[in-house]
Amino acid sequence: MKKAIFVVHRSLYYRSFAALLDEALSRGFEVEAWHDYSHPRYGNKSHSFPDISLISKPTGSNSLKASAFFGKDELRNKISHLGNSDFLFSLHAPCYYWNGEGSNFDFNWVMLQTLDSFFELSEIEKNKFNPVIFALHSGGWLELGREYLRRFSRRRDDLILSNFSNEIVGVPEFDSFKYLKQPGSIREKYGIPKDKNILLYLPFPYQNWNPRSAWEKAFVGLGANTRVLRDGSLDHHKKMPLLNKVIEDAKNMCAILKDSSASYYWRRGINEANVFKAVKEFARENNLFTVVKPRLKFPVCQYVKEKADLLVLDDERQNNPTRLMELLSVAKAAVSYCSFSVTSAAFAKVFHINITPPKDFFLEDKYAFFYTKVAPSHFNYQGVSECLSPQEAILGLPGRNLGDFAIDLKQRKQYVHDYIGFDDYDSSKRLFNLLNKD
Repeated sequence: MKKAIFVVHRSLYYRSFAALLDEALSRGFEVEAWHDYSHPRYGNKSHSFPDISLISKPTGSNSLKASAFFGKDELRNKISHLGNSDFLFSLHAPCYYWNGEGSNFDFNWVMLQTLDSFFELSEIEKNKFNPVIFALHSGGWLELGREYLRRFSRRRDDLILSNFSNEIVGVPEFDSFKYLKQPGSIREKYGIPKDKNILLYLPFPYQNWNPRSAWEKAFVGLGANTRVLRDGSLDHHKKMPLLNKVIEDAKNMCAILKDSSASYYWRRGINEANVFKAVKEFARENNLFTVVKPRLKFPVCQYVKEKADLLVLDDERQNNPTRLMELLSVAKAAVSYCSFSVTSAAFAKVFHINITPPKDFFLEDKYAFFYTKVAPSHFNYQGVSECLSPQEAILGLPGRNLGDFAIDLKQRKQYVHDYIGFDDYDSSKRLFNLLNKD
């Protein structure tokens, strides 16, 4: 019997795998999920530990077998026992596991596209691996990947992609949209008023990504007040002890005053609290219920937490469908900060407003490449998504009509073609049809 093996490093990987698991089981594959138990059980990412006992198995999945491995060495050993009729599904390329050393294998390696796919491929100096089936969302993403590798890879070319079997299948994750319940049930689940559509707000992912810039400290840091537990995880329901908050603010202010860009934002009150104030005013004027869905690993601006109509703390263990999908199904607009939820919103026919951070936010140009606000791009696409700077959001959102942010179905159709691939729930079927064509 053919095997389909899924490598699960974090619980949220099931977001990409859930529909594929269902498809593999329906086709009679022997399905195995290999869970990485070297993932930290403590700290701000502990909520995504891939605990086998907590994973919800797909319907009819009695034949799904789950096992643990500890780190890359043990995983490579498990991989060495796979046969030529087996398929291994991963969100990573082989170079992620072999550190560029190369390896030969007889089975079929299927890599699902994520943004990290291109970051990892850019580090390859020599292709010493057997061919990989690269399941891409769209032809537009293939061209973006090629351009990225030509500009930023160590080899300064895109030949690595020429050695892959590049297949355009769409986004298997989005197949899970078909499992959504009726809007009334979703509103009842979250406590959203029956007569309200929502504006979904995804807070800024505050992590001081660029150590050379204090911009994040000015934009979010001074307004954040989330208690950090001893193991490094965040308690979003409690504030920091007062002394800790005073010390933290003093450190942030020292950094801000030494940074011209951060100082500019601080002096003018261009921060997330004021952006959210404008978002809330826009929502009130357009009869929208404001739902905030932060990621647990990031501190959240205290004003955002306190002024949200509803705060949904997502542990990312619900993946078929995700909480994001459920909330988008009752949303009229979504707001985020360069989040790739933009494609989820487009699939759900929800207009996306992208608040764009300054260049200081990005560590290097190679990371900023995929976050361009130059139209047309996946973040700035007429009739689908619009980019606003924080200043523009603060000054311009109040007073605007919801109709200004309406999905243009013709433009969305082209957006789907460029960045999602297909407007259906059959990406998992497409991928397995390609795998079985021989």
